[in-house]
Amino acid sequence: MAVTAGNLWSVAWDTIYSVIDDNTTDPTNKSKWVYSSFPDALFEDKSSYPLIVINPVEADGSNPIVLDYTTKTFSLSLVIEIYSTSNWQLDKVTDEVFNAIESNESTLCNNGIYNFELSTVSNDTIERGKIRVHIRTLEWSFEFQRVGLQ
Repeated sequence: MAVTAGNLWSVAWDTIYSVIDDNTTDPTNKSKWVYSSFPDALFEDKSSYPLIVINPVEADGSNPIVLDYTTKTFSLSLVIEIYSTSNWQLDKVTDEVFNAIESNESTLCNNGIYNFELSTVSNDTIERGKIRVHIRTLEWSFEFQRVGLQ
């Protein structure tokens, strides 16, 4: 389903989720490892990791770029967090997420979202119970174009 002004938030997120879920492989073969928020479970043992969290789509629609009378471009962003108990695994999963988005740009464009750019990468470490968890945060910027009346 293509992104429109009427389904921007849900379909943009679903499209990105599908691209990442379909094109990455959990090295521990859990049944689920891509989430919309950090899971409610405690995740205090190493077998729970790695995991990927795709946060909600954000936008600044107050400043659309008007290309002509019928076309507007809206800037959007999305934060993806990767959690792992090893830096090596964190790098490997990051590579897969990056490659999933980069190699599926045509899928994203066909669904109405364009110009994906990795804008920020940051790292952190937290203690969860008795284990150290490494976190990499990837912020992506992209665009939705409304053409004509939708």
